Amino acid sequence: MLKTFATFSFFTALFSLFVQGLLYFILPEFQLPFTLVLIEYWAFSYFLTQVSFFVVLYIHHRNSNRTGFAFLGLVLVKMAVAALYIIPQLKAEEVDKYYLMFNFFGAYFFLLFLEARELMVLLKATSYNRNTG
Repeated sequence: MLKTFATFSFFTALFSLFVQGLLYFILPEFQLPFTLVLIEYWAFSYFLTQVSFFVVLYIHHRNSNRTGFAFLGLVLVKMAVAALYIIPQLKAEEVDKYYLMFNFFGAYFFLLFLEARELMVLLKATSYNRNTG
């Protein structure tokens, strides 16, 4: 369980840093600012994803039949927490709301995709082991 979590954490951190590096070089070409707020959004989404993935792994370890339900429930909780996090920033007058939403939910959905992909691999491996063993 911890090996799977460590591998997932490493690869999501690596991909997140890669995307941040791309944004750092690409955004100025379009006259868009690369600010610390972008890094803050990625860090927040990364933290939510890590907590969610660890909880789903724990539930999978305890009862693998409940992994899908745990994932769907935690996606709902993560979306609610993300909305609560971003609402105060959307109320600010000096913020470009489209830019803010695109960057925040871009990071959120990118990491959600990686989490779902990793859980699908985990469930396929578990299903294969259960059917052959």
